[in-house]
Amino acid sequence: MLVILAACSATAYSIDGIAYSSNEFFLLTHVSTGTLIIQIIIYLLIIWILLGLLGFTIRRLHDTDHTGWWYWISVIPFGYLFLLYFMVLPTVEKPVRWGSYLFKEKK
Repeated sequence: MLVILAACSATAYSIDGIAYSSNEFFLLTHVSTGTLIIQIIIYLLIIWILLGLLGFTIRRLHDTDHTGWWYWISVIPFGYLFLLYFMVLPTVEKPVRWGSYLFKEKK
């Protein structure tokens, strides 16, 4: 989805004919209102998608009985590999620290 939004962003700039200019001042001053509106919509969609992915990642970390603060390990170089490892771990089949929303106790 993010790739599609990036392609739409590049297309919006190329419609104005400014995507191939090497003059930065020209790029800043010759953007049409339509392109700015399209860019704002695209940026809002990207933020919406990234917040959804953040929620999914934290929920998945909770499923594996890790705290959501482990998400910040992705900030350090190659930390995303540890985060990926946590994401592919199997779900803990017991109540976790954040509630028993996964498995209900059978009576």
